[in-house]
Amino acid sequence: MYRNLIIRNVIIIGALFLITYALAVGINQYNALSIFLALGAFGALCVGIYLFTQLSQGRDEEEQENSY
Repeated sequence: MYRNLIIRNVIIIGALFLITYALAVGINQYNALSIFLALGAFGALCVGIYLFTQLSQGRDEEEQENSY
């Protein structure tokens, strides 16, 4: 259980680093497309984290109901 959380958190931190780097490069070069893509990737990551959290909670609740 905890190993999955650690792996997920490492992936999220890595993705945030890459998005931040892409955003910094886009701002530094005044490239609107890079800025737009970096912000879009950040939004997609946020939605992915939200959906993963909701699905995990639903799965945990379902396992608790089945254990009774």
